[in-house]
Amino acid sequence: MNEHSCIKDVAIRIHKSFYELFDHAIVIREGDRQKRKRVGLDYLLIDKDIIEIHTT
Repeated sequence: MNEHSCIKDVAIRIHKSFYELFDHAIVIREGDRQKRKRVGLDYLLIDKDIIEIHTT
């Protein structure tokens, strides 16, 4: 993924249905592994983010 990728870009790249059925995503940032953040499709990612995509 490029430097300015968002959750939408990742979801589409994995599989089109992840984008079409997207409900929300959980992002865990390096250095803050205890904090899970619920985000939408437009959330900008940084290197080494851990992403968990939830669909309907």
